[in-house]
Amino acid sequence: GAGGALETFLGEACVLYEYLVEKYQQMLVAGGGANRGQSHSQSQSQSQSQSQFHRRSASGGLVAGLHRLLLHHGDLKRYSRLHAASEASYLRSSKLAPGRGNPYNQLAVLSQLRGGGGGGGN
Repeated sequence: GAGGALETFLGEACVLYEYLVEKYQQMLVAGGGANRGQSHSQSQSQSQSQSQFHRRSASGGLVAGLHRLLLHHGDLKRYSRLHAASEASYLRSSKLAPGRGNPYNQLAVLSQLRGGGGGGGN
């Protein structure tokens, strides 16, 4: 029925997101160590500086993308009632962008689902 189809969809979506997270991580690692040779002429130095700027810009985009992928992966795991895996994705996302509130909000939602409200209703 509909429940089985939803579980199948969530499982397939999780596999896709896990694949994408792995690819983003590989691109970040590969981008960090490329083209580190020393250059002696000014034109080579300018070219190298521009290349480093583009790598930093690209890696910033990759980090932001990975942050979002991990958030959504955590959501998919939460919908699948795999709370430990969901929490792990949210925590990884929070480490990539500690100034953004999204992962912390999702951790609070997860805590509510687990019954750890902490609402402070005195």
